[in-house]
Amino acid sequence: MARVSKRKGEQSSLGKVLHGLLSSWGIDGKVRERQAVNMWSQVVGASIAEKTEAIGVEDGKVFVRVLSSSWKTELIFVKQEIIDRLNRAVGRRVIRDIVFLGSGGRTDHLHKILN
Repeated sequence: MARVSKRKGEQSSLGKVLHGLLSSWGIDGKVRERQAVNMWSQVVGASIAEKTEAIGVEDGKVFVRVLSSSWKTELIFVKQEIIDRLNRAVGRRVIRDIVFLGSGGRTDHLHKILN
């Protein structure tokens, strides 16, 4: 058991060192923004994840493709809660807004900008 706790401590220390490096390089916020996008399905749950796709992030705004306009309307009502959950998941307030995009519109240009 002591060995496990030692590893856990080592992992925690490594995590602190990495976050320190990312901060000193000025990219910690960007990395956390990207983590928020990658964690979208986990944070919003299966029922919302089936109807949406987080396609990118730029300057604290997460861009999410939504299957239908009715789902888009529903999500607007819980947008702040999702923002709060994403920020809690990444450990810092890096997400300020979510932009919900319809599935019918062209988003090719967003993929180029965001990725």
